Amino acid sequence: MTDFNVAFDMDDVLVPFYEYMALRFMNKYKGTNLVWEDLTDYKLSVVCDIAREEGSQIVLDFYKSNEFLSMPPIEGSIESVENIEADKKTIITSRPELIKRFTDHFILGNYTDIDHPIIYSDHWTDQASINKNKGEICNELEIQLMFEDRIKHALDCARKEVLVIMPEYPWNSQRQLLKRERNPEVLERIHRVQGLWPEMEQKYNDIREKL
Repeated sequence: MTDFNVAFDMDDVLVPFYEYMALRFMNKYKGTNLVWEDLTDYKLSVVCDIAREEGSQIVLDFYKSNEFLSMPPIEGSIESVENIEADKKTIITSRPELIKRFTDHFILGNYTDIDHPIIYSDHWTDQASINKNKGEICNELEIQLMFEDRIKHALDCARKEVLVIMPEYPWNSQRQLLKRERNPEVLERIHRVQGLWPEMEQKYNDIREKL
């Protein structure tokens, strides 16, 4: 039987990144008054009507904050990642390598079933050492399925024939997805899930049974 390999995005798949950055860090230190329903785009420049450079700086400031350092795993994620049966489990994260040491330590301490090294695609800064999108990375690593919440990355994967499990968030609605892609062959590779864990684990099991 052919190996079946999976990859996990980190932020908002394994940890509640956007909630902690926008609703805790930004509301406390950046003078915003954001609520969950405001987070209809992953770009702060869109959500807050600010320059792209200012949005990027906010992310970098967040990386230095107690709010970032105190982010816990999403409830149920540790158990579900361990339960998922695959030949290889890895993480492909958009985080920059400047927080690699902290991120590696966090993963090693919580997700012991993950294969290393963690892949840092760095889509937050202009200093990425890997000039590839997540779909290209998945193909290179022979990943068949990706757990991903951002529309851009999900489409990059699906267009490279990688299956995607996508938890539903305000920033990845079906309407937004259809604005970006109309090809039914691409869209059918993206499996939307209401809820996080263990709902995504169940969706994974359903997909594997049909393959």
